Amino acid sequence: MEQIFSIFRDRFINDFSNTRLSKILLVLGFAVCLVDGFGQYGIMKGKIFDKSTKEPIPFANIVLEAGGKLAGGATSDFDGNYVIKPITPGTYDMKATFIGYKSVLVKGMVINADQIRFYDIEMEPTIETLE
Repeated sequence: MEQIFSIFRDRFINDFSNTRLSKILLVLGFAVCLVDGFGQYGIMKGKIFDKSTKEPIPFANIVLEAGGKLAGGATSDFDGNYVIKPITPGTYDMKATFIGYKSVLVKGMVINADQIRFYDIEMEPTIETLE
């Protein structure tokens, strides 16, 4: 039984390796791997901080919208840093919000494939007086 298997294996490998089809399949396999390896998404990174004190704002919300539909979002960390990924290339409106601060709206942010877009956000405190 083992001898039959080894004859079949040797013959199959020899026949396959000498064919034109095997070379085509090998090239196609490499091409698929290369195309799949290229990113098709962008990344957005930045920092959110208080405009007057320059202190980071932790736990602020950042939302990307395209045509009024949510396309991505993140929450800033303890140091005010945020990362939104993966983002399909296109043009977006970005909105940053946090309690006690005015919302920040940035329209027309362009995200490209295979690129990191850096955008820092300055937020102003809301001033409300109680009567």
